[in-house]
Amino acid sequence: MCRNILETGTRLEETALVRAAQLPDPDTVEPGKPARMTTRFGIKGGRVVGDAKRRGKPRTLRFTVTFLRELTNYKDLRRKEALAAFRLRHPGEPSPPELFLSERTGEPITPAALYKSWHEYASLPFKGFSPHIGRHTFACLTVMRLIKDEMALIERSIHLVPEAIIFQHATSLIDIYIRPVLGHVSQRTTERYLD
Repeated sequence: MCRNILETGTRLEETALVRAAQLPDPDTVEPGKPARMTTRFGIKGGRVVGDAKRRGKPRTLRFTVTFLRELTNYKDLRRKEALAAFRLRHPGEPSPPELFLSERTGEPITPAALYKSWHEYASLPFKGFSPHIGRHTFACLTVMRLIKDEMALIERSIHLVPEAIIFQHATSLIDIYIRPVLGHVSQRTTERYLD
């Protein structure tokens, strides 16, 4: 679940509420393209008051096929074991739709449990590293990767590219890739990645 935040930029609640059925088949992703998954559970904006499923305005996540394969392996192996534990404790009840389940009980892992486990991890990169900062880490690493990929295309003439063009290009990448994935409503929230 922690890796999910770092790889997809989802919030705690979004990560806890992702459905197993939402995962696309890794073999259907076009070569050289990112995996895409639409999410709407736990999203901040566009919620209807009283909706028990906590659905918000759908948005598309983009992440590597490698990570999609890891999620699929989790779904096919460890999640199935967790579902067996759930059925033992709750015979006759429908299986939980959430992807991430407690291996001990088979019940969905809550945002509070994810937050607690994140902070109890012994080797955080720095004091104060939190799931929300994990989202910022995702955003920064994504912008850096996109700029590197784009700049590789013009590597021969990099010494001729003015800094203003690089800044403008980074701004465009944030508008196209980061703001929609993180679901920021305010442009100012996302502009901090340019600092």
